[in-house]
Amino acid sequence: MLRHLAGRPKRDVRRWPVEEAGAFAIVLECVPAKLAEIISESINIPTIGIGAGSGCDGQILVYQDMLGMVSDFTPKFVKQFAKVGDVMKEAFAAYIEETKQGSFPAPEHTFKISEDVINKLY
Repeated sequence: MLRHLAGRPKRDVRRWPVEEAGAFAIVLECVPAKLAEIISESINIPTIGIGAGSGCDGQILVYQDMLGMVSDFTPKFVKQFAKVGDVMKEAFAAYIEETKQGSFPAPEHTFKISEDVINKLY
């Protein structure tokens, strides 16, 4: 079991029996950094942070966020390592345009078959 804790816990997680319940790790999402560090030091299973500071045992980010694939919202804890979304939008627009114009797919993007084979099918 992977346990997920988001936001500010309402009870003392140092006495929270996640390990005894069988959790092999815990994801700390949007947990204040100092609290995440305290939790990480007080339990024996790995903590994975998403917006919980560097005191966790590991980190995770949603790749669509870190690559800038969505431009209408970026969570506070996300660092965008690239702006792939802009490139993707350009590529989709070019694909749509070429498909409408009929220039894609071109002959080099299709498979060929000889007329002899076609004639044997009928």
